[in-house]
Amino acid sequence: KGNPLIGRLMKSQAFCAKPPETLRKTILEKRNYINKNNALRENHRRPSTLSADQQNEVKEKTQNGETISAIARQFGTSRQTIMGVRDQT
Repeated sequence: KGNPLIGRLMKSQAFCAKPPETLRKTILEKRNYINKNNALRENHRRPSTLSADQQNEVKEKTQNGETISAIARQFGTSRQTIMGVRDQT
């Protein structure tokens, strides 16, 4: 059969034996694929649990000094959701 380490070495040498233009093209294709997937992932978000009117009301209540917990109870959502709405710019 042969030594498996030699087989791996020959495969890696075959990859390195490609002309520089081919390697450059392969690297650019891989980079473009990764960038495209990252862009798609960023645009995919979970739908908001609060409507725009509710979010405005939450912002008003937090500015008026109501506690996060009390607001969350009123809207039937989590404290994290309320804090996320509060911290939006």
